[in-house]
Amino acid sequence: DSCGFYDFCAAPRQGVIALTATVLESLATDSDLPKLQAEAQGHKAAFDQRSQELVAMGSRIQELGAELAQRDQELSALQIEVHGKTGELQALTSMLEQTSTNAHERFEASATVMQRAWRRTLAKAREDRAMAEHIWKLRRMQQHRRLVAFQRLWRERQCRLRQRQRDVEQ
Repeated sequence: DSCGFYDFCAAPRQGVIALTATVLESLATDSDLPKLQAEAQGHKAAFDQRSQELVAMGSRIQELGAELAQRDQELSALQIEVHGKTGELQALTSMLEQTSTNAHERFEASATVMQRAWRRTLAKAREDRAMAEHIWKLRRMQQHRRLVAFQRLWRERQCRLRQRQRDVEQ
């Protein structure tokens, strides 16, 4: 057998059988001999059965060893794959952190630009409002001047009309 169990089991078995036969021959009387031979045959059959069981167990152990070696190879391949995936994951994590940092920096820069634009817009709006108020005041002043000029012209006209009426009456 390739596992060596038969050789391992056969040598002691033959020795035990020889020893048993020697002991039986020296102890046995003629009347006990058939009984002892039958008992020895029973022991021999049990021993042969146990030897076969051991050989079968040896074969099963060999199969399990081969299966274990295959599983060990699969485990090694999985460990290599996991190691590779771990490296990929670390690279992706690093890229994500860098992208996040870049995005945060761009957001801060964009926010700064937007704040400046907003401040410029507010300053322009204040300037526009001040200019509108100034223009409104100028228009009011101009309207006031026109009103004053109109009132002056109206008074002058009224004065001339009264003067003509006086001239006509005289």
